[in-house]
Amino acid sequence: MKKHFKYLALLFLSFLGLLLFSKDIRIYITKPLRIENLKVVNSLNISEIKLQIPNIVQQKFDLIYSKYDNDYSSKKYKSFVKYLNKNNAWEKAKLTHLNKTYDILVKLHGKTPSQHFENDYYSLGIKMLGKDKINGVSRFNLIVYWRIKYKSEVIKLLAKKMHLNYKENILTKIKINDKREKLYYFEFRTNKEYFKKINKNDLISLKGKNDHSLIYCVGDIETYKARLKKAIKKIEVNDSTQNIIYNEYLSLSKAIYDKDLKKILTHFDVDYLSRVQAFRYLYADNGHGFYGGNLLMAFNTSDLKFYPILHRDISTLFKTKEINGQFDGGDLIGNAGSLFNTLSKSKILAEKTKNYLTNLLSSRTIDEDSMDSIIKQHNTYYYSSNFKQSINWESPSPSTIHMLNLISRLTTSTTQN
Repeated sequence: MKKHFKYLALLFLSFLGLLLFSKDIRIYITKPLRIENLKVVNSLNISEIKLQIPNIVQQKFDLIYSKYDNDYSSKKYKSFVKYLNKNNAWEKAKLTHLNKTYDILVKLHGKTPSQHFENDYYSLGIKMLGKDKINGVSRFNLIVYWRIKYKSEVIKLLAKKMHLNYKENILTKIKINDKREKLYYFEFRTNKEYFKKINKNDLISLKGKNDHSLIYCVGDIETYKARLKKAIKKIEVNDSTQNIIYNEYLSLSKAIYDKDLKKILTHFDVDYLSRVQAFRYLYADNGHGFYGGNLLMAFNTSDLKFYPILHRDISTLFKTKEINGQFDGGDLIGNAGSLFNTLSKSKILAEKTKNYLTNLLSSRTIDEDSMDSIIKQHNTYYYSSNFKQSINWESPSPSTIHMLNLISRLTTSTTQN
């Protein structure tokens, strides 16, 4: 009897262990707690925005998202996307910021949105009417906090330390009608207005349907040319500059299509590019944010070079392959597309990346404590995150102590050899 009880106890403990360490189970258990701790949130010295959205518009948003599905390959999700794009028109609303109320247009954010909601709160696109601006811009997005959480702040920290361009997001408290106050990110759009705001007037960024940069990814060049010409017509520059932009974009894209590494490198500041690759290692990048339509690229009309921009869709992995010590980007899990796959063949770029990482880590310009503190602070904003952190359920981020120590050991060993 005692022996049977022992086996039953072991079986129960094993089952309990599976429950505790299963990510899906953890999410299920903590989902009811996925709301802000308003005491902590209200103590934050951050911007506040109030939205007055007509009930009929809010009901339309609710109806659209009632069709949402987490399985992006499912018929239900495809039906959701089709319904959203058919019914998601700009609607009139009002916005209050710094005690001033503005007329605006609002709609749901994205054409193929994934995880852009928290309960009955959704990521939104905002268009100011007339000449009014908020934070210096007339078009912006409001992204639900849970879609990004702390990673925007980690990217910002790394970008500033490594002198890389990044698209800024501002943590903001949003109150919609009579709902509970909610954390959102005020997200800038990479357009002429934004580049003027950050004093980088020489930069331009082309956009197409589901494409943030118009850099070649797949398909034939003739189809790409048509998309490129269409995108260039939308930007406000003279004909001479339009021709330069067209020729440079086409030249780079043809080189990517031909996998012509030497030609590709002529279109970049290789030192800047090596810092981008170094960022990918520190952040444990899985390639998602640098692939296809997610790639965000700026073109500098002064030096005629292309500059990747870091942004919130750059994702991390919690498992990485064994780093081979070459730092060419080829050993990062995931696929960053035709451009970065070809760049991984460059020995010059790999060497610059390795040298930059070695110097950066040895100088302690970036340390694990600064990134850990960001994550720990953000975990206090939500009851669920705070609960998981308090009982050590929070998954370790590869962009903190684990990755830093791993790369530090490797770079130290390679320089000693």
